[in-house]
Amino acid sequence: MNAPFPKGRFWQQVLRRAARARVSGALQPIESECRMISDRGVPFMIRTARNLAAKAQVSGDGSDAGEGLNPFLPYDPDVFVCDVSASHVCLLNKFNVVDHHLLIVTRHFEPQENMLTFSDFEAVWTCLLEVDGLAFFNSGRDSGASQNHRHLQMVPLPMSEAPDPYPF
Repeated sequence: MNAPFPKGRFWQQVLRRAARARVSGALQPIESECRMISDRGVPFMIRTARNLAAKAQVSGDGSDAGEGLNPFLPYDPDVFVCDVSASHVCLLNKFNVVDHHLLIVTRHFEPQENMLTFSDFEAVWTCLLEVDGLAFFNSGRDSGASQNHRHLQMVPLPMSEAPDPYPF
C-alpha cells in the first residue's frame, strides 16, 4: 500500500497542523506533571493530569465524551492531519497530554471494543514508518477508551528529555 502523503512528509504535516490547531484553539492540552520512577531497574514515566475538568466542559459541538456523541463523525477539520489510507485518517488528539499525540481513526464507525483488523495495523504501520513513535490501543471503556469509535493512538518518541528517552 502506498501512503497518501509523500514519503518523508508526514512529520512535517503533523508539525504544521499542530501549530495551526494551537493558534486556532482547536487543541485543549491537558497539563500534566511528569516524573520518573524505577521498578526493578526498569524506568517508567508517570504523568499525572493536573485538571481534567476542562475536558468535561467542552462545548456541545459533538467533540466531548458524552454518551451517543461521536467526535470523529464528522471530525473537527482543525485537528485533521492527513489521510492515512482508504480506511483511516490521522487526527491530532484534541485533549493531548503529550505534544503531537495522534489518533489513527477509522473513516466509518467501527466499535472500539472489536478486535483490531489488518487495515488498523496497516494504517498505524504507515505512520510508524514515517515517525519513531509508540502506538497503542485502548480496546474499550475498561481499558481507558473514552470514545466508542475505533481509534488507535500514537505518540512520538522520545517522550521526554529524561536520560533514558524510552521509559516504559
